[in-house]
Amino acid sequence: MKDYRRYHCDENKLIDYGFKKQGHNYIYKKDILDGDFSIEVIINDILEAKVYDSDTDEEYTNIRLVGKQGKFVQKVRQAYEECIEDILTHCFVYDYFIFPQSKRLAHLIEEKYHVLPEHPFTNGDSFVFRNNDKWFGLIMHTDYSKFLDKQGEVECLNIKAPIDTVDHPSIYPAFHMNKKHWISILLDETLSDEDIMFLVDQSYQTTVICEDWVIPASPKRFDLIESFSQSDTIRWHQKGNIHQGAIVYIYYGAPYSAIMYKCQVIKNDETSMLLKRLKTYDPSFYPLEVLKKYQLRAIRSARHIPKELKEYIGNTDK
Repeated sequence: MKDYRRYHCDENKLIDYGFKKQGHNYIYKKDILDGDFSIEVIINDILEAKVYDSDTDEEYTNIRLVGKQGKFVQKVRQAYEECIEDILTHCFVYDYFIFPQSKRLAHLIEEKYHVLPEHPFTNGDSFVFRNNDKWFGLIMHTDYSKFLDKQGEVECLNIKAPIDTVDHPSIYPAFHMNKKHWISILLDETLSDEDIMFLVDQSYQTTVICEDWVIPASPKRFDLIESFSQSDTIRWHQKGNIHQGAIVYIYYGAPYSAIMYKCQVIKNDETSMLLKRLKTYDPSFYPLEVLKKYQLRAIRSARHIPKELKEYIGNTDK
């Protein structure tokens, strides 16, 4: 059955759906299978659900027994799962991770690097963080016994760092990865978020291909052509950790779909940066189909330019 811990509820949606608040609990009851059974769902910090036989008013526990595969049990189980799935769809938000530290770190990574976890595997509870198509982090749901003489589930973060550079009881040679170059950090609150993010940044830096950046711009939202006709400098909302002095290429979306401007950051603060135009390119110079050939396949937010594209621009931008 589904792991309900990967979801958190929207209390307003629960009420709209039909849940009743009783103390700290939200309770929902519904008849299923023409009233022969009923389901009771209780939500507090977790979701709990039980099915009852309407004739006896006793819990129907057969649906929880893996070995019970009879047609009737399957019918009840299916009705139960359809009800739960509908509640999850309408009242809950999916979380990638189960444990609080994992969730906090995923948020910090998104906030700092504008990267969301990906699930490239057909099964399992492992999520990848990548930059320029290179992994810099992997969070897995596993068991303590993989690392030490202890039982119980845990989530761990694999990052790129030699094991001999780190000394902490929560850090081990990487589980399921090259132990020479990767480590596993147990996400059980024994190492602070700040310390983990310091190590994450070291891993992230191994994926940085060059110091030049590319940022997207939409003609529907901002008329760059008109702005640059008035001045060689524009104020731009800060995207990514782009430092003063950095070179920034601006990818202008449809109907141009090409890198059209080369700029330099001449001033920045926490929320914006001042860009000075260095060059304007005809859209035919660096269109999207050319960018894809040099490993720049998507420009949805600020990102470093791939080394291959940097070299190509260096060779053609005369």
